[in-house]
Amino acid sequence: MSKVDNSLQEACKKRIEDLRKDFLSLRTVFLALGDETRQLILLTLLEQEPKELRVNELAQHTYLSRPAVSHHLQILKNAGLLELRKEGTKNYYSIKKETMIFYQMKEMFSKIECTIREKQNQDQ
Repeated sequence: MSKVDNSLQEACKKRIEDLRKDFLSLRTVFLALGDETRQLILLTLLEQEPKELRVNELAQHTYLSRPAVSHHLQILKNAGLLELRKEGTKNYYSIKKETMIFYQMKEMFSKIECTIREKQNQDQ
């Protein structure tokens, strides 16, 4: 094995180790996004962007009960995907714009793609 091959293999191992850390740090996000109902809520919020929505409005758009919407909103909020704005007794939800989560996910998928390409090139 040449020095170039060895160094590429080491870089690949390092990237995979970085991916382990990425998966761990984004686990809550992936669990939140893995649920079909939460995906529907996120899509509804994206469709209504930049308008913020209350639980009642989300329930109407998604045909879910208010308690179900509240439960799923809390999970999405805890994952760092939503922001909540309170106005008196009213709560307004929107997609969190100032977050590194989407950048981290993009970088993680880029590392996966790069690793796959390198592995394919090594096999050739």
